[in-house]
Amino acid sequence: MSPTQKTTDDAKNSTDPSISSSLQHALSDVEEAVRTIGHVDLFCDYDGVLAPIAPRPQDARLDEKTLNLLRRLSDRDSLHLNIVSGRSLAEIRMRIGVPGITYAGNHGLEIDGPGIQQVQQIPSHMYDAMRTLAGTLQRSMQPYPGVIVEDKVLVVAVHYRLAEPEQIPMILKDFSTLVTDRNADHLLRVSSGKSVVEVQPNVDWDKGKAVRFLLEKRHGSDWHNQTLPVYLGDDETDEDAFRALMDYGITIRVGNPSAAKTAAHYVLQNTDEVAVFLDRLLRSFPGA
Repeated sequence: MSPTQKTTDDAKNSTDPSISSSLQHALSDVEEAVRTIGHVDLFCDYDGVLAPIAPRPQDARLDEKTLNLLRRLSDRDSLHLNIVSGRSLAEIRMRIGVPGITYAGNHGLEIDGPGIQQVQQIPSHMYDAMRTLAGTLQRSMQPYPGVIVEDKVLVVAVHYRLAEPEQIPMILKDFSTLVTDRNADHLLRVSSGKSVVEVQPNVDWDKGKAVRFLLEKRHGSDWHNQTLPVYLGDDETDEDAFRALMDYGITIRVGNPSAAKTAAHYVLQNTDEVAVFLDRLLRSFPGA
């Protein structure tokens, strides 16, 4: 893209109320980096980034436009596409189904992609504690209508988006009590997201470490001079990746980060802006 064309596009975007100022600046930075570095490692969360949040986890689906963008991005020689999700590896791979993508499920605990396969080794006593707690949560949450307990083997999630609002404080209290009572040895750790709380093994691994592992695996220890990491996430678990890439890439939080400060460089409003961003990223590569 020539400087004249870029100026024309920026002028057009500045008068388009559907494109936020943050999106304009993120696009400008990414397009400049594509011109100078020439390679991008793109990391996207699924729920709330590629697919809108749904009342039930099983109802969150990609629209055809976004799925087509992922297919076209996965074909670019100068781009590695990665999906980093709290969903299990099997489920996230099934829901997207695009070959050539690297999938990181359960917040990066299990990874599978071209030339890369890794599953974090969970000590047996941690795994046993997870299995015991999973059964306990399934039983204890049954009295609460609308609560969904999702057992992803390595992670157990309690979704309360459909619960009665007046019952949510009690749901969270019961969850906290159960986990605390069964976690005296600190074998497990808890994270929270949008109307969900999760338990996973207390291992030294998160989305940030998973992203840096993938970058080093592909590009070596000098990866920050070989590629531009671009990470889009919408939840508290994505903050680990934002911090890991703070000095080296472009990080984008999707949706309202609430009162908590985000470590991301930019904030996009919703999945519609993500689709605009992905389309412009695709078109920034020669021959797209």
